[in-house]
Amino acid sequence: PMKNKKGKVFAPIRDIAQALDVTVLWDEKEKAVYLYHSANEEVVVSSEEELLSAIKSNTTVILDDKTYNLSKVKAKNTQNIRTNDVLDGQELILEGLINFSLIGKGNCEIVTEPRYAYVLKFINCKNINISNIKIGHTNGGVCYGGVFSFSDSKDIKISNTKMYGCGTEGLSLKNVEGAKIQNSTIYKCTYYIANIENSYEISFENCTFYDNKEFSLVNIKNTKNLTIDNCAFKNNFAVPDREDIFEVINSQNITVKNTQFIENVANKLGGHGIINYQNNYFKNNKFSDGTGVGE
Repeated sequence: PMKNKKGKVFAPIRDIAQALDVTVLWDEKEKAVYLYHSANEEVVVSSEEELLSAIKSNTTVILDDKTYNLSKVKAKNTQNIRTNDVLDGQELILEGLINFSLIGKGNCEIVTEPRYAYVLKFINCKNINISNIKIGHTNGGVCYGGVFSFSDSKDIKISNTKMYGCGTEGLSLKNVEGAKIQNSTIYKCTYYIANIENSYEISFENCTFYDNKEFSLVNIKNTKNLTIDNCAFKNNFAVPDREDIFEVINSQNITVKNTQFIENVANKLGGHGIINYQNNYFKNNKFSDGTGVGE
């Protein structure tokens, strides 16, 4: 029920949201309430121009089965899109998106040409869903930017998606609350698999990481409640005697379970004393500390 206090009317936010047919999202970090329409507009796109035009909140973008080269079109600044100049071109930044989905048909692929750019960088976004997309840089050369970057964002879901190098890393999460990566792969990245910092409630399920190199591959810093479950690390390379599979700093409740480690090279697995390892499988790894051989 509504209340009147000193001339001000107070009403339950969920009642208002129900009347307006919107969804309530509480941001614990910002101590703020967000209202957004949960019913998305669905837009089918078949060109780079159509893709960029469709990027806005409360939208599900369906990408036709083709390759989208983001460098072929010049992005116009909108409420949710801006570009950042990098050494060899422009980086696309998606900012302030709420309730946005990017779903590919068939063998849909998104690429970019600048080696210093992330393919897609999300800033201050909430309730983002990415599914059935192959994404990376165009062939050739050495990269200095990664594939996906999420910062100051909440409720991210990536599923059935292939993230590949020459990108420096498949996934960067910084100040992210809630991210679920499922049935996806990160491969052939040149520096790392993933960097996760100042984040919590992060999970990787049924994912495969292969042919990545060369520094500590999964870096976890100032993060809570991260789980890697039923995944596989295969044929990754971290510099022996120096770099580990996992590097964990000032983090809590980190679990790696039911996961395979096969034919990886590294100094050691890493994270011992911090990571809770459960029921994992090791075979033919070459760790400098002599562990990881398995069968």
